Amino acid sequence: MKRSLNQLLMIALAFVWISCSEEENDPSMPKSFDGGVFVLNEGNFGSANASLSYFEPVSKKVYSAQYNNASGQDLGDVLQSGHINDNLLFLVVNNSNKVIALDLDNQLSEKYILSGVQQPRYLTTSGSKGYVTETVSYAEKGKLSVFDLTSGEVTNTIAMDYQPEGVLKNGDQLFVSNNGSANVFVVSLSTEEVTDTISVGSSPGQMVVDQDGDIWIVCAGGYDQNWDPANDGAFYEIDPTTLQVKKSIELGANISGKIAISPAGDEIYYHNSGSIYVLQVDAQSAPQTAFTSVTSFYGIGVSGDGTIYVADASDYVQNGSVYRYETNGTLLDEFETGLLPGGLIFN
Repeated sequence: MKRSLNQLLMIALAFVWISCSEEENDPSMPKSFDGGVFVLNEGNFGSANASLSYFEPVSKKVYSAQYNNASGQDLGDVLQSGHINDNLLFLVVNNSNKVIALDLDNQLSEKYILSGVQQPRYLTTSGSKGYVTETVSYAEKGKLSVFDLTSGEVTNTIAMDYQPEGVLKNGDQLFVSNNGSANVFVVSLSTEEVTDTISVGSSPGQMVVDQDGDIWIVCAGGYDQNWDPANDGAFYEIDPTTLQVKKSIELGANISGKIAISPAGDEIYYHNSGSIYVLQVDAQSAPQTAFTSVTSFYGIGVSGDGTIYVADASDYVQNGSVYRYETNGTLLDEFETGLLPGGLIFN
């Protein structure tokens, strides 16, 4: 059967359209991970369906299931957090009790797996060593494990309080928030011992460093004897030299323990009751006007150019999304991720 010229053109255009569509949804890996954003999709607890997405801000292309594509294996149960040190990407998989070290220069090939950790939470590095907080269990005190970055061998463990959470390197010290108590432990990097304890508020979480070098920690707030919110969430500003609390800002609510800071170090982004707020570090009280609203907040991050990334878990069953905003609150765009996008790592 002969085809007309118009029919042949329509077939050719359809082929081009299909090819372009497939390219836009290409699940393979990018040629390079430089300048992009890793999205840590936590997955459903107990389902071992965590995943790693990668977003290229220039092309706006999303690469899904990057660990699966690289290794041919499932990532595990609850991707809690991650960290980049030089060419290594560390993935902390909480309920699978492991930390995976991947080579960014070699298509995420596996360097080693740090096994034997117990409910790991967050990780940082300094020099040739890595440091990961471990809950261990909710009935006993946790620990901070020290490991060699080259071999993945655990070289030391340091006793913490209940539910150690965030860990921040500052100078020759580590600051570790203990979420199950109301204190921050200070650890000497040289002796690998706890040297001081700083009292803060209920459920201390993540920490950031501001423009003046001070440490800000968010305290999510506690619960009363009936398990009702105590509405005592707060920010604490700590002088890393004197280890004194310089200022506290009460928020009048229980809030998320996840925060992010602007590249200039003058604004802290946090979530409270369905909205994102921006706290100026020189302020004496909490902001009253929201930056933007979010349906099911699950994570936040700010890139080096100041773009704000807000992760939304949707209905906790379907794939989530990440929304990108300018500093004035204008929505730039959004992209789909995996299940429960909880963390953002900028490379």
